[in-house]
Amino acid sequence: MDVAAQHRAKRPGWITAERQTGGRGRGGKPWHAPPGNLQATWTAPADRPLVELPLYSFVAALALRDALGVWIAPTALAFKWPNDVLADGRKIAGILLQSAAGRLSIGIGVNITNAPPRHVLPEHAVPAIAMAELARPDVQEPLRADAVLAHLAIDFERWRADWGAYGFGPIRRAWLEAAANLGAPIRVVLPKETITGIFRNVDETGQLVLETSDGPRRIAAGEVYFDEG
Repeated sequence: MDVAAQHRAKRPGWITAERQTGGRGRGGKPWHAPPGNLQATWTAPADRPLVELPLYSFVAALALRDALGVWIAPTALAFKWPNDVLADGRKIAGILLQSAAGRLSIGIGVNITNAPPRHVLPEHAVPAIAMAELARPDVQEPLRADAVLAHLAIDFERWRADWGAYGFGPIRRAWLEAAANLGAPIRVVLPKETITGIFRNVDETGQLVLETSDGPRRIAAGEVYFDEG
C-alpha cells in the first residue's frame, strides 16, 4: 500500500457497489442487491469504545430516515429494532455493523428500484418495498443511488456530530419517536430462546426493553418479529 492509500485508509469514507451478489446481512443471512439499489459502506477508524459502537446503528437509521424523506413522506418511515428502516410497514433499508482491528464498517442497503419478492424472504419476515413504489411525483431530485447516497452522507455526518456533541440521549429519543410497534406485542428470537412481550423502550445502551410475563427483559441483540405466533 502506498503512502496516499495508507492515508486514505485512516480517514472515514464511503464505499459503494453497483451490484451485490454474495453479500451477507445480519446473522449471516444472504443479501442480494440488483443494479439500481444502493449498496454502500461507511468505514472509519473506530472512534468510540467497543461497547458504544452498536449505537451507530441508531445514527445510521436516523440518517436514512432523513435521506429517504426527500422522496418519501417522512410519516411513512419507521424503525424496526435494531437495524431496519420500514416504509408503510415494509422493509426498505437495512443496516449492518462490523468492527475489526480497530476499524468500524457500517453497511447500508436501500431498495431504490427493486425489492425482494415475498417468497424469497424468511417466514414471518417483514415484506419488502422499494422507494420507487412510494416516491412522491412532485420531487424533482432524480431517484438514483448516487442521489440517495449524497443525502445520506450529509445526514449521517449531521447525526454523528450531534451524538458527539450531545450524547446518545437525543439520538435515542428521536429514534423512539419513529419506532415501529412501540407499546405493542413483538416476538424476539434469540440463539437459544424466543421471547414474546410488549416492546416498551430502548435503553441508554441501545438494548431493547421487553415487558414479559416474568418481568422486564433487556435484549442486546436478536431478531424481532411483529407477529405473535
